[in-house]
Amino acid sequence: MRVLWFVVLAAALAGCGLIGGSSPDPNLPKPVPTSAATPEPGEDAEAQADLTVASFDMAAGLKAPPGIPDEEVAMNARLPVMANLLSPLGADIIGLQGSDSSRPGESLGKALGYATVQPFSSAPVLLGSGRFAVITSGSYPLLGDSELVWVRLREEATGQTWYVFNTSLALGDVNAEARLRQTMQVLDAMFEVDPELADPFVLLGDFGFDANDEREEQLQPLRMLEGAGMMDAGAVAAASISDVAGASSYHGMGELYEGKYYPKVVPLDGVRHDFVMVPTGSDVSGFGVITGSAIEPATAHGTAVDRWQGPVASSHSPVVAKFTWS
Repeated sequence: MRVLWFVVLAAALAGCGLIGGSSPDPNLPKPVPTSAATPEPGEDAEAQADLTVASFDMAAGLKAPPGIPDEEVAMNARLPVMANLLSPLGADIIGLQGSDSSRPGESLGKALGYATVQPFSSAPVLLGSGRFAVITSGSYPLLGDSELVWVRLREEATGQTWYVFNTSLALGDVNAEARLRQTMQVLDAMFEVDPELADPFVLLGDFGFDANDEREEQLQPLRMLEGAGMMDAGAVAAASISDVAGASSYHGMGELYEGKYYPKVVPLDGVRHDFVMVPTGSDVSGFGVITGSAIEPATAHGTAVDRWQGPVASSHSPVVAKFTWS
């Protein structure tokens, strides 16, 4: 498996012009664990786990878009909205991105009744229901100011051990090269923590590009992850569990029509920067973008639309996946 991903990595980098006759960038940061990467021994069980996991970018430090008051974008105004949005999902695991040193991820975890792992991180992981015990966890720095958080868990009922990885990658077309290098670092860290990816795992995150982009150069990080034995749950799910058909997970708290921004209008163009990656062959029964119940009918650019009421949770909507490992 490790040889395979190195082959895929080389092809992807060459295709994007990042390698060829030149040597790799010696200044590229190398992953350094912030806690012990050697897991404690556990009792691996053969039982398969039916899991519900979610990924959500909180967007701490978000600036108010046009037409939305500053006070509605403040984290203390958005946290209750986030809790109301995530609570009905009944997720076993929630990977957060876009947290910061003020620990809004931990505050959200408390509001939901979830335990928070790596609360000082920009990408904390929330655990619900007491189903899992934390064996160990850590964080690896990525290029720029991103990081990869990892958690090794044991399911109390079965003894099954597995990993959660959670991250946020560089945003937008102009950062395609940086995003590819970050993906390389993510894979380095994953294989270091979970050699050969032998234990079950899930990789959550805001990957900074649209899963539906038709430009292959923008999809290279996804191709790299697929080559390492993962698949995008959103692309293979047997059913959509989105609450608004076609809703985008990355939306900027509004929609743009013919150059005009309409605040709080729910975009229906299906842009999805938010991912749940599971081992190839897993059974994904459902995947969806969750817009929430705080919407009402409205009109924008002469068209009937859905519009959020009150503060909007984030510039992202959470994605949720229901799956069983292969």
